[in-house]
Amino acid sequence: QEIPLDLVFPLIDHAHELGVAYDCYQDNCGYASREHYENAGNFILDPGIVKLFYSNRKPVDCLEDFLRQRNLPIQKLQFYFLDMEQRAYALQHLPEQYPELSITTSIPGNIEFNLASANKGDALRRLCSLLHISPEETIAFGDDINDISMLQTAGMGVAMANAKPEVKAVANMITISNNEGGVAYALDRLIG
Repeated sequence: QEIPLDLVFPLIDHAHELGVAYDCYQDNCGYASREHYENAGNFILDPGIVKLFYSNRKPVDCLEDFLRQRNLPIQKLQFYFLDMEQRAYALQHLPEQYPELSITTSIPGNIEFNLASANKGDALRRLCSLLHISPEETIAFGDDINDISMLQTAGMGVAMANAKPEVKAVANMITISNNEGGVAYALDRLIG
């Protein structure tokens, strides 16, 4: 479920217009332009996520040139915002411009783009098919917007106490926070 380059390059142009940093995943590897890679601490709000960024990204001189040279679709593109009003506006209006994409968020300050059919709900359905079980027999846990489709697909969707309000709104159950062992707490009550 990869994003064709004819959608990727207009998105990158949009990132330049917005003045935001961006990166992508291609062939199960993260890539970022060297200028963004070297300055991740300036545009990623959480120090733990900065550490994660460095652990799974490779710097390239220019991401656009790298993608043009490889001429392969990508798995995901991410924008990183410091201005949360700008991010909220983009989250509201970008789906109108890119209906073929799923536009969501998973960490403070980011927006991520996937092909519309590449979401956690579809992934759960595919996993259930491989395991020969129905989605109604599953429990899914989540805390951010990119988890909504999965929580709606599962037989029991559980939101963490620290989940975004939109996630809590679609959940069947709300457990304690992930920092307090929310998954274990919910499982103990549901199947314990």
